Amino acid sequence: MGRKPNALILQHFQRGAKLNDSSNRYEHTCKSCGEKFPKGRIDSLTTHLVKKCPGISVHDRQKALLELNGFSSDAARNQNGGVQMNGPSVELPMARQTWTALETLAEVSRQIGTSEHPDSNQPATSPDPPRPDQLEVREQYTLDNPPLSYEQHVQRGKKGNSMAAAQAAARFIPDMVDPQLLADDPRQLLADATHRNISEDRSLEQDFSEANGAIADNFFGQAHDQHGQWILDGNLYPDPNVAHSMPSASPTTSSYNRIAINGPLTTEFSTEYGNGQKANKPKVRGKFDNSRRQEVQEVRKIGACIRCRMLKKTCSVGTPCTQCKAIEAARLWKTPCIRTRLDTILDMYALGLHSILARHDSNSQKNQVKFSSGPYHIDASHYPQTGIYSTFKAIQGQRVQVDGNIDPGLSGDFSTATVRMLDDDNDDLPLKLEAYAKRMLSTFIDKETSRIAKVALNTALQLSLSNTTEASGLLTRALDLWASVHILVDGGGWNFSERTDLDHQPAGHGPLIDPALHEKTYALLVLQLEAAAEKKAAQMSKIVINDMERDLLLAKSARSFPHFLVGVILLHCIEKSTWLFQCWEQEEFRARWPLDKKPSHFTSQGDKVTDFLQMVLKHRSILPKIFQKADGTIGTDVSQEMSQYFDECQLSYAHVLNQQNNFVFDKSNSSSFEFRFISKLFI
Repeated sequence: MGRKPNALILQHFQRGAKLNDSSNRYEHTCKSCGEKFPKGRIDSLTTHLVKKCPGISVHDRQKALLELNGFSSDAARNQNGGVQMNGPSVELPMARQTWTALETLAEVSRQIGTSEHPDSNQPATSPDPPRPDQLEVREQYTLDNPPLSYEQHVQRGKKGNSMAAAQAAARFIPDMVDPQLLADDPRQLLADATHRNISEDRSLEQDFSEANGAIADNFFGQAHDQHGQWILDGNLYPDPNVAHSMPSASPTTSSYNRIAINGPLTTEFSTEYGNGQKANKPKVRGKFDNSRRQEVQEVRKIGACIRCRMLKKTCSVGTPCTQCKAIEAARLWKTPCIRTRLDTILDMYALGLHSILARHDSNSQKNQVKFSSGPYHIDASHYPQTGIYSTFKAIQGQRVQVDGNIDPGLSGDFSTATVRMLDDDNDDLPLKLEAYAKRMLSTFIDKETSRIAKVALNTALQLSLSNTTEASGLLTRALDLWASVHILVDGGGWNFSERTDLDHQPAGHGPLIDPALHEKTYALLVLQLEAAAEKKAAQMSKIVINDMERDLLLAKSARSFPHFLVGVILLHCIEKSTWLFQCWEQEEFRARWPLDKKPSHFTSQGDKVTDFLQMVLKHRSILPKIFQKADGTIGTDVSQEMSQYFDECQLSYAHVLNQQNNFVFDKSNSSSFEFRFISKLFI
């Protein structure tokens, strides 16, 4: 029997098959955005629900956050805007009618603390009658968890920690320790306990302490005889004949078995292997003190600035940091102190716009039509003449079309139509689409209309296949990113055909799905594949950005031509995606926008990413210095690779400069933003 489902998780997630292990967990799929969680861990599900899911509204997110923190989910709101729950009343100010979840919890905690610590100077008054603008919260108490005040919790914690520390110190005091160093509370407790036991029976722990004290006094007190022999009162076992007859006030006067070491005593020791060579001990960084450790933690939270990361400097809190503030006349680095990272700037792919739209449309169809699985498959391709297809599992159902009558059974006038969609619950669409994009990469590059992007893609493909550069892996991932973005933005011309026998029917030879006759089915299939391409683009963009930023922080990436190509490919993808989000600003698409953030939030990310890349590439001397040739084209003499690249592009200097400053949006042309961002890398 599996694990009992959580009511909140069951409300927002679709429960799948049980995992084939002993964890008693199930696969889950988000009902809002379609995100899959194969492991079904509760922490991953709740984190996605309250922080990451872009498909739920702010109200639902706040409601889920309240339920996760122990508040009742069926709280009734009164007419005055208050919230009424079970438990003692907690007053909320009525100046603001809209409370976020965190603000509500903060106000509740504040008032509960006020009620537990009343002001002693205020006279006692009778409790006020309940008001409709109060939030009632009740703490759960059990026999094992009785109600305690804050002071009782603190005192109990301090007492437990002190006793534990004293016991640990009593058992693990190291040898040869100066008693004056035992100034901390746990060790002071041990010293007091030892002092109290002097007048009582001698214990084994006291003998250990006295023996260690004798070792320290004799070893560092120059206690040696005239013959050059060091005398150590270091035997931990005292003479049984005189152990109880000697006074215990002075450890040095106790009688112990003496250990004599003949000859001079050296203070240098070494451990050698069998070959006589000394061991190479690794260098260990010294421990930070408390202030430095706290400062390092704060810097890690906010992130080190880009200059300290590139120059391997020790960054500090504040803006500007200490290193950037000390620069009075910078020769090279004139950029202000910034702590921005590329992966925090660009999130236009990770928001899951098309995934949300596809999930909403598929759920709407499932509510109207009963779908069934079977030997149904969909073959998809952009260019069937190439013979390259991607085959996906499909489900189908029968939709009843009603014409005129409310009840189609009244006149018997009804007809059925087959509805198909991809079975994304039982098929890995992003993985299959990635394999399809790799096989279609050369064809996609040949169909590319942008000259500068096409040359960059072909050059990157040749370098990645030859493995002549250390950045070949980065180039391959950049090509995968571009292919996913190409399918997402320019990949609307799909050709779909269906088949039921994979063994005897060749791909692409089944009945075609006509977009005119099967408009709903065709639109849903395209949207599902766009959602899969978006998921793949989100994954690849994060990898490319992190690898690009990591390489640029290293000095070995200076004057790297492959990193220039990656920058061109990345900005070309952002130009296409910015055009796509700009289309959502149009009136005919605005009503279908499903996210809280407006499309303008994502159209402004391209300028930020371009400025960041321009800054970092410039400091690594990767950006080319161009000039205008006699024929008006752009040229450079930085390197042979860079010069050959611009000669092959044949870019007009005037046209590129005009596109950079005077770009015009055209909703029918996805290349209308060409050179808007790429041109800033060389002009």
